Amino acid sequence: MAPTSPSAVEPCRPLLVLLALGGTHLPPVRWSSPTHVRVHGVVKEGSPPGDVDYPVHEVPAARRMHRRVRHDVQLQDLLRRADLVCSLDDTGDAVLAARARSLHDVATMSSDAWTTFDTAMGVLGSVLQHATRQEQPAGRRAVVEVEHLAQLYGEVLRAAAVASAVPPELRLAGAVARATRTIRTHQGFLAAERLTQVLDQARVSQDDRRRSGLAARRLSADLSRADRHVSGSALVDVGQVAEATLREADRRLEDGDQSQALDLLGDAMALLFNRALHAEVGSSPLVDEPHSFLEALWASTTFRRLVTRNGRRATPQERARFAARRPPGAAPRVLVVPGAYGTFHGPVVAALEQMAPVTVADLGRSHPLLKDRLLDPEVLPSLATMTAAQEGADMLGRRSTWDYRGPEPEQVTYRAVRDAVGAHDVVFCDWADRSAVWVTHACPPRVRVVLRLHGLDVLDPWLHLVRWDRVTEVVVSAALRSLVEDLLAGLGAGDVVVHTLPVLDPLQGMTKEKRSDARRTLGMVGWGRMVKDPGWALDLLERLSGFRLVLIGDPFPEQVPPPAREYARSVTERIAAMGDRVVLRGRTDDVAEELRDVGFILSSSLREGFHLGLLEGAASGAVPIVRDWPLLARRGGARSVYPDSWVVEDLAGAVTRVVHHQDEETWCRERVEAQRLALTRFDPDRVADEIRDIVLGEC
Repeated sequence: MAPTSPSAVEPCRPLLVLLALGGTHLPPVRWSSPTHVRVHGVVKEGSPPGDVDYPVHEVPAARRMHRRVRHDVQLQDLLRRADLVCSLDDTGDAVLAARARSLHDVATMSSDAWTTFDTAMGVLGSVLQHATRQEQPAGRRAVVEVEHLAQLYGEVLRAAAVASAVPPELRLAGAVARATRTIRTHQGFLAAERLTQVLDQARVSQDDRRRSGLAARRLSADLSRADRHVSGSALVDVGQVAEATLREADRRLEDGDQSQALDLLGDAMALLFNRALHAEVGSSPLVDEPHSFLEALWASTTFRRLVTRNGRRATPQERARFAARRPPGAAPRVLVVPGAYGTFHGPVVAALEQMAPVTVADLGRSHPLLKDRLLDPEVLPSLATMTAAQEGADMLGRRSTWDYRGPEPEQVTYRAVRDAVGAHDVVFCDWADRSAVWVTHACPPRVRVVLRLHGLDVLDPWLHLVRWDRVTEVVVSAALRSLVEDLLAGLGAGDVVVHTLPVLDPLQGMTKEKRSDARRTLGMVGWGRMVKDPGWALDLLERLSGFRLVLIGDPFPEQVPPPAREYARSVTERIAAMGDRVVLRGRTDDVAEELRDVGFILSSSLREGFHLGLLEGAASGAVPIVRDWPLLARRGGARSVYPDSWVVEDLAGAVTRVVHHQDEETWCRERVEAQRLALTRFDPDRVADEIRDIVLGEC
């Protein structure tokens, strides 16, 4: 029997009945599909229904229409099941008035209100259709697109004088929240910045904002366009709004509405993991207090039913039986899945290929569903569909009827991931991203999954969507270990083995002779992002007479998210003002050659998992100056990775370390020692051996 899915089960959609009993033509309702509303029309016998694409019921003509309505059993059943009955003419109004007692549990709308409602929903349908286009606008065109969407939103808001009796599913708040999810994903912070202003004008009650997910989306947009770090009462707001949204998600799930529950779960997760809170800051509630910050998420019934399954890992004995099926002497087959955040898998592939056949499958490049880093609206429903196919039932316990053999993107992706994983004995996923989530949910128990975490992926939502009963080992740097262990414990995956390893990199190629002026030169490898905090390096340079700073790598991009926009502008202006004291080298494929000019290598970052560029600089023979990365300092930070003598508490400590080693004899002695430590403590051959032991050990 083919795997199945909840998508084939009729979703829980509100039913709207339109009454056109006075000869009025039923209107086409073009917004019914995007708003997930079922529409049924009712007309008097002999009155043409018009050009509509929904079921139409005819009522026999009579002078007293409401009597005919009362005796029509099929129509009575339809009206009892309706969430909203709208009259389109005076005859319909009379019927609603006469049948008020029998329709006391059903929301009704008279013909004069219908015009306003239809206009609002029609404009909203245009917004939804416009927002679901798949292309990503660029540059100035993106601004134009956002302005157009904002204008449409304004029209909706002005037209939305809808009666309070209308069910929440049909109100403006829910529809606007659905549109905002899509627009935010496809058009990024530009949309958030512009639409936030428009959403402030919405005549939507606080209760409707909470129940629809609009409150969470609104606050998330606020964070995305903030020009300063979020703290204090703003963090309290994040926690309260997220918790309220998760409660509503669980209520919707209990009521049988899995689709809306998943939408609301996505709203809460988009808020909790908004990068403005965690990615480019010196402190984060997720890092400092993960259990209290994520408690509501981990306790959510909707979240737990989505990610927690009744599976288990294969035991070593079972894996031994699987291994016995291979030809005698055959090495385990390894699949390496690169990540969406960066390409660090090359040296791992080279190390594993010495002992086993290795296949590299960039799933994100092959399958658009797995490419993006943002949590878009399709992710959670697709994940629920896939897991229901494996379990045979959806989150509500309904039998799944999904056929994985179809042509839809999620079906194609599921087959590709399942087939790729199933053809191997062990999978090495580099980064916790969408691909890693799909791998863990699609792989059979006999396949071992090893997941390497780097830094940013620990702060994103994907780690929480991984199916942890399929993961046997996690590889992290020492700086991230305690945080990862706390997160795994909160997810109920405390039994996953955590290994501490540095990034594997062929450091021997860095050892080139220094140029004559290197002793008076500071350097950074990778600097054009706020998290790298090049402003700290400029502060250091200003305190050192006779030094210059070499910046290797890309500058800030043209389009910078609002939280980093002012910072990027300030750094760019300061670099220009310093003239030839700051040298920009740009991106290069030969970092070792550029490092010949660098005598002091800086790590000025707010956050790092390891910082390969710093280690490459030390291996080149530059004296390391390592800021104790603020985001992780309470968890050991840079000192858990590098020698204490390399790490400084603050700018004053950095100045002291540079000045102390600026004469030639001291500088030469320190740089030689740093190079020795880099090449021995982080010896690539030893790290390669450990990687092979972890990945191939139980196969």
